[in-house]
Amino acid sequence: METYELVAYNLSSELNISRFYEDERSVTKTFKWNEPFILEHGEKSYVFFYNFGTVAFFNVHEEDRKKFIQKVKKYEVNSVKEVDVETFMVEIDPKEKPAALFDKVIVPKLDILSLRIISFVVSQSVTLKYFEKEVDVVSDLLYKTIDRFWKTTRIAWSNRDNLKTIAYGIKLRHSAMSELLLLDKPPIAWESSKLDQLYEEM
Repeated sequence: METYELVAYNLSSELNISRFYEDERSVTKTFKWNEPFILEHGEKSYVFFYNFGTVAFFNVHEEDRKKFIQKVKKYEVNSVKEVDVETFMVEIDPKEKPAALFDKVIVPKLDILSLRIISFVVSQSVTLKYFEKEVDVVSDLLYKTIDRFWKTTRIAWSNRDNLKTIAYGIKLRHSAMSELLLLDKPPIAWESSKLDQLYEEM
């Protein structure tokens, strides 16, 4: 049995991985929104870069992770003020079926397709933390407006700040649902019943 660490960082609202790929490989490629740029860092060591602003590291030392994070800064769009991090353990046990627990996942063998499923789900999870914090900010702002209306029965709907807050709240909901594909399985999960089972377990 072997155990590895997968660490995901939400760095920005978007990461231009197509440009990053072109700079790294000197080849042009357009990535789909949920398609990661996968960089093999070493033996059993990978980095997954996602368009939605998150980078996931599988079995990568902390110092190397810091170097990668610094390297992709120029490809970030709307960098977050506070980087959220999520750590997940990946346990390889040939005797076990795929299973997901609170802070780890068990798979019978280590392969890149399984890692794509695991890294995608963990990256989704850490990115959701950003949306949750932003929703809290919007909720607080709207509460002040509602409280003012409750006390005065008047509300200045022409107020640009109120309209911007409401518009931003709607945009957050749209972004969370569409960019993170919360209602859709990633295409890779349809490639085999084992990958589908692993995704459902996650």
